[in-house]
Amino acid sequence: DKSQRAFGILTHAVMLDVDEFLNLSSALRLGIECNLFHETTVPQLNRLTLRIMPAHLQTYLKKTMNDDELKVARAETVKTFFKTGKL
Repeated sequence: DKSQRAFGILTHAVMLDVDEFLNLSSALRLGIECNLFHETTVPQLNRLTLRIMPAHLQTYLKKTMNDDELKVARAETVKTFFKTGKL
């Protein structure tokens, strides 16, 4: 249940800070490791975790952002990943 809830929040969040992402992805990672969640893999989740870090995200998007802009961009990046499976 916790993994599914984490997935739901991650795929529908409008703003997402790093700490919240790390907390939710931890629950998702547990679900993956216990074979309860099959929508993604641990290596994919690891790549996503790196991508959403502030400096990495700004480098990837090629722009400097304030904290709120980062939260929005992070949420969009996470949603896109779970819709397409690509970073």
